[in-house]
Amino acid sequence: MNKYVAQLLEVIQKKTGCDTSGAVRWLANQAGVSERTAWYWKQQEKLRKATEKNLGRIAEELKK
Repeated sequence: MNKYVAQLLEVIQKKTGCDTSGAVRWLANQAGVSERTAWYWKQQEKLRKATEKNLGRIAEELKK
């Protein structure tokens, strides 16, 4: 579910240019989870994307 939450928030932000904190609160209520959990889902998706983009660099750092 976290992938879909992050994608939805990204679309909302791009289309409206608005801060998505209100959307996170709303999504948390709809999903029946805490707002903290919804933010955690969003952060996990950002971390996954950053990791995928930088796999080569990460591998080089781990070799050192």
